[in-house]
Amino acid sequence: MKPSAFTGELIAHHFVNKTQYKDYAILYRGNHQSRVFEKFLMQNRIPYKISGGTSFFSRPEIKDLLAYLRVLTNPDDDSAFLRIVNTPKREIGPATLKKLGEWAMTRNKSMFTASFDMGLSQTLSGRGYEALTRFTHWFGRNSASGGAGADCRGARSDPRHGL
Repeated sequence: MKPSAFTGELIAHHFVNKTQYKDYAILYRGNHQSRVFEKFLMQNRIPYKISGGTSFFSRPEIKDLLAYLRVLTNPDDDSAFLRIVNTPKREIGPATLKKLGEWAMTRNKSMFTASFDMGLSQTLSGRGYEALTRFTHWFGRNSASGGAGADCRGARSDPRHGL
């Protein structure tokens, strides 16, 4: 039996016996082990708190990856788009993103979709526009080549990640 499953069953058993979740602690040696426990606890809706470390799903690189998947599965997700548009750094500044947001809002489009508009080049200019265009076209090409296939449908159905 896996350590996470054993721990989960133990906690569930004691909960059925009228104990409280706060009476338990799961100790592990390395942060790399947190993902296994967190995943199991989330799947079983057992509340938990990470003490003295970072939750696997709260790590910036995991949030970034999930944001990429969210835009792949839903190009209208502006919050995910804003997280990835400069991750890694692409020299797309706040002024460029503000103008893009205004452009998108007046046209009732998402920022990602609006970034493909032909007339946007008249509102944005210079390096910011070029960097934005490079990123959105790169992302669009990669998602069109199969990135949004069956693998992403599984991620989309996972409510823990807001996909």
